[in-house]
Amino acid sequence: MSPPTRTLIAVDRGAEEIDVFGLLLRLWRRKLLALAFVAFTVALGVLYLNIAEYRFSAELTVTPVDQSGPKLSGGLAALGSLAGIDPGLQGGSSFALYGEAATSYPVAERLAHDPRIMHGAFRKQWDAVNRRWITPSGWSADLIASVKRIAGVPLQPWAPPGAVELRDYLQKNVTVADDKKKALLRLSFHDTDPKFSIYLLEQIAIDADDFLRAKSLRRANIYVAYLEIRLNQVQVAEYRTSLAQALISYENTRMMASSRASFAAEPFGDIWLSTRPTSPEPLIVIGASLVIGIVLWIGFVFLADAIAGKARRAIAPAADDVIVADLVVGPVAVSHPPMPAGQ
Repeated sequence: MSPPTRTLIAVDRGAEEIDVFGLLLRLWRRKLLALAFVAFTVALGVLYLNIAEYRFSAELTVTPVDQSGPKLSGGLAALGSLAGIDPGLQGGSSFALYGEAATSYPVAERLAHDPRIMHGAFRKQWDAVNRRWITPSGWSADLIASVKRIAGVPLQPWAPPGAVELRDYLQKNVTVADDKKKALLRLSFHDTDPKFSIYLLEQIAIDADDFLRAKSLRRANIYVAYLEIRLNQVQVAEYRTSLAQALISYENTRMMASSRASFAAEPFGDIWLSTRPTSPEPLIVIGASLVIGIVLWIGFVFLADAIAGKARRAIAPAADDVIVADLVVGPVAVSHPPMPAGQ
């Protein structure tokens, strides 16, 4: 009988279940590495908190102005509609447009005439000492121009920021929240200069209201002129009564738009300003740094183990992936058929 022969048989364990305990053990063996990763990311977070620009929050709440005027009865309103006018149109509907107007281009055009707003919104481009705008120059400006030239983007000559840039600034930095249940609008703004935050919201409120006032005044003047002409042409008494009441309604709108009182919206108290910076928040930054450090540590451990395991398998099958089997090799019994008689 021949001695047993040992044979190596490779077994693929890729289909086996993940060993959670084994994973945790691998992480525990590299716990000191976790401290290094967390310390590094927290240090970066602390560095960011020391160089970051802290911003204060300002919030202005506005409410609609009561612009109720004479209302037409159902029959007279119908006659007014036949005359080509909208008797129900009142200035109060301007409040629905106030939130959109606050960051619109027409309001930005008005605000762009205020040097304090332009210098505050684009303070990085304004030289307060020499009282002039800073023309972009240096390697960064040349690099940007080169990239645009290669990409085929038309190069525009530099110009100081104006209404277009200010409109983009308002769209990006001023938040308008509409509380439909309470008929309120909240305008909020965050900046490093608390005084500038208050001033900007005040001017937005004034210019947005003036823009809607001028818009309604133009429309009211057109309707009033039309109604006066129609009153001289119409002879039917009931028809004339409808036109007269519609004229009174638009005269009321024109009166309110011509006064200096708030037209579409008025502030609901003073502008609220945070007493402490609201961004960035140190606790959130440090907490995020801790989480990022732990994630980087776990990712590094598994990546390093995967690379090391792949390198070992490239040289020889891993010890854990080999099964030693004993195969017994011996003499084989062979049976022969019986020989016929006489052979």
